[in-house]
Amino acid sequence: KIESVKREKERKQKEKTAKKAESTKPAENEDTVLRTSSLNSVDLSLSYTKEEYKEKLDASNLELVIKGEDLFVPIKADGRRMLRVFDNLMNNICKYAQPGTRVYLNLADVHDTAVITFKNTSREELDVTPDELMERFVRGDKSRTTEGNGLGLAIARSMTELQGGQMNIEIDGDLFKVILRFPINREANLTE
Repeated sequence: KIESVKREKERKQKEKTAKKAESTKPAENEDTVLRTSSLNSVDLSLSYTKEEYKEKLDASNLELVIKGEDLFVPIKADGRRMLRVFDNLMNNICKYAQPGTRVYLNLADVHDTAVITFKNTSREELDVTPDELMERFVRGDKSRTTEGNGLGLAIARSMTELQGGQMNIEIDGDLFKVILRFPINREANLTE
């Protein structure tokens, strides 16, 4: 009887989480309103990340190293959605990175593409492929009991793609990398 109650509770939690995930995706045939602007959304997101996550990173004994924050790489993006992408990725880092290590956030201009890379050393061995990690409800370590529903990366990918970007994951041993790519908007006017 206890197992039956437990399964029902898990089923309801999965349904609730699925509804939450669906709410982040645009409906079919619906024009999604993006509040895009040609501004340095990446710079705003880097500044926000540095300030917003200082306490969480300190609590997790992680050191944030940002490279390329002096670059001007204007992209056409919705600032709110960019912050949501950065929030999801940084929350994953704070939960799952090996304490006492550095976390790297790199910004680069590569052939007219803004490349934003998040790198950290995973606390646990990652026993899934990058493709599996991008699926909903999947967690890197299947035995994890920490909070979370396995939606962070799926939501970040959906938000990135909605804005015309790409998101990829690379795993090399315990090194975990998320790479975001957005076309640079060279016609951006700083006064927009």
